[in-house]
Amino acid sequence: MRRTLALGLLAALVLAWSWLRLEHGTATVALAFWAGVYGVLPGLLPTTWLRLAAAVVAAPLAVRHALETDHPRVAAERFSDGFYLYYDVALPFDAAQQPLMHGLVVLAVLGFTLAVALALAERRAVLAAGVLVAGSAWPATLLTSSNTAARGAVILAAALALIGGLSGAARFRQVALGGAVVVVAAVAIAGVPAVAKGAFVGWETWEPSRPQPATNVRYVWNTSYATLTWPEQKTTVLTVEAPPISRYWRATTLDVFSGDVWLESTLPYDDEPLLDPLLPAEARLEERQLRAEVTVEALEDPHLFAASVPVRYEADDVDGVRYQRTGTATVDDFVPRGATYTSWSYAARPSPQLLARSAAIYPRELDRYLVVQSRQETPPTPRFGSSRRREQMERIFDVNPSLERYRPLYTEALRVAGNAPSPYAAVVALETYFHDGDRYTYSQDPFSRQVLPPLVEFVTETHEGYCQHFASAMALMLRYLGVPARVGAGFTSGSYDQETGRWTVTDHDAHTWVEVWFRGFGWLPFDPTPGRGDLDGAYSAASQNFDVDAVAAAIAAGAGAASPGFRFGGALPQGIGATREAPGRDIPGDVGVAVGGEDEESLLRLLLLVALAVAAGIALLKLVLRRARYLTRDPRRVAGACRRELTEFLADQRVDVDGSATFAELGELLRTQAGIDPSQFVSAAQVARYGPADASGAAARRSRRELRRVLKRLRGRMSVWDRTRGLVSLRSLGLS
Repeated sequence: MRRTLALGLLAALVLAWSWLRLEHGTATVALAFWAGVYGVLPGLLPTTWLRLAAAVVAAPLAVRHALETDHPRVAAERFSDGFYLYYDVALPFDAAQQPLMHGLVVLAVLGFTLAVALALAERRAVLAAGVLVAGSAWPATLLTSSNTAARGAVILAAALALIGGLSGAARFRQVALGGAVVVVAAVAIAGVPAVAKGAFVGWETWEPSRPQPATNVRYVWNTSYATLTWPEQKTTVLTVEAPPISRYWRATTLDVFSGDVWLESTLPYDDEPLLDPLLPAEARLEERQLRAEVTVEALEDPHLFAASVPVRYEADDVDGVRYQRTGTATVDDFVPRGATYTSWSYAARPSPQLLARSAAIYPRELDRYLVVQSRQETPPTPRFGSSRRREQMERIFDVNPSLERYRPLYTEALRVAGNAPSPYAAVVALETYFHDGDRYTYSQDPFSRQVLPPLVEFVTETHEGYCQHFASAMALMLRYLGVPARVGAGFTSGSYDQETGRWTVTDHDAHTWVEVWFRGFGWLPFDPTPGRGDLDGAYSAASQNFDVDAVAAAIAAGAGAASPGFRFGGALPQGIGATREAPGRDIPGDVGVAVGGEDEESLLRLLLLVALAVAAGIALLKLVLRRARYLTRDPRRVAGACRRELTEFLADQRVDVDGSATFAELGELLRTQAGIDPSQFVSAAQVARYGPADASGAAARRSRRELRRVLKRLRGRMSVWDRTRGLVSLRSLGLS
């Protein structure tokens, strides 16, 4: 009992320490204490049936403690919602702001501790160690770190302590040696150098030229819907060293619709980078981030720029940077000419098939992106796909009469995408609707009678405008449909120079577009403005690789069947829907590959390598242990080593041998069960073990030769499967 208690508390501490790295704000010792109460105590009871009965009682109590509910249905809903949040919220998360995610952390620690304690009570050392390793290593699949090796060493040490604590000191030494061998084998395979792309620093010629006067383009995202006049001469405002992939350079997001215009986010700024809780966990992985080195050439603007959705910045040359959790970064005045900074972005590029299957499961933080009128403090619209949604919308219009001015926009959104089977179907239906060249026209001087609200007039009457009109209308219509959306503002990709590896961005590239949130991918850009930019990723109609037929098929497959009253497709401008080659479409680390793609194959290869490393480690351990026994000049001990090697070989083939069996009894066993005559081995081993001293040395050498012949004949009668299974079997190590 004392051994189970001590080892169980050790396991609880390691499990709590491993899982709590996913969050902020909870003490490891406190959680380990509750794991001891709900997990370890049932394992202290004297019989198996009492322990199982106690586990049946402890399990629901642990669920109640973790999820704070007694109702099974509510517990299941909280578990499901918390599980999905791990793919939507960046890690580590704030435990106070994400109680459902914290509940799953607590439940994992309590559950794994209970399983380990029950295995310890049954003296199943290998099972207990396996559960501990699985439970402790699981968080590493969600959040990587720079000290992975140190964490792995702690987990391995704890697992070895469980095995050694139940097996005794002698067995513990064997297990420790085995663990070391396995780790060395795994590190050897993992340490094979990968082929990485090199980069060579090239000399650039300097040509003296008059610098262009700095300009600003804030008029593009300070929505006014008035006539847009570009300067006659283009001014290079930014140069960006980044991969040749068509990404938009984002400065800020317009999150608040107030009156008739979109405004920048009202979320607070901080002197330290803030983590966006709406980013998927994968956005924290450096290999999934797009790096861009931005140089300010002639731009008077307070914002820092990054591709798609910014994650972090390195801006040592810029003073006074403040950060918003949306990824926006600004200074008080403007970033000085010549300043260079590095931005990292999460630039997901999912396939239409994956987006079509992304359900409308939204965390509470997205409610602010469903508000259609901030001036009147209207509530968030009902989420896409919710029951009786249209009736709820009518009540919102009734309670907020000021919204009647925008009802035509809601009506048109319903007409175009009201029967869409998924959020993605609604988004791409609206995007292609605005791309319809027979209906909408791009114009920098749109006609207006100034009777209706600007966006209502644009959608229902004039059908002409520029990026402010298109992006503002689409984002607002999506909110009316219950899909979280906002307006992104910055620049289109600009022009790329293959020789320098840089993008040149001018003031004429200033632009606004739409960002839509999808479960599993976070914010994704869409561009309803025809002819202004080229987004990467075939999921958007603004991409050269957009295939309307393939997207329509993906939407139908994601819905399971065609949705009544919804038809995707129709008139599209020339070029949209055509699949044609575009340069620079892929970069390492892009996400959203189809099931069975390269990412999955890489994972399978990794798992195969790990399995081979473990198998090689086990085989090497047994070889080392057996050969070590022959490192002696004492013929009596050599004979004992021969006997032990034979019994361990038979044990790995699931042939049980009594520990006190004599050489004669081993010989009889081989005759009756294997059909082999081992008489020469038996006679030589008996002389080496029990014969005169002057004859034992030669007999010991002969017994080793004869043992090799016996083992060779045994292997010759076995199948490849039996030999492989015996090679990696743990029975001879006393671990199974």
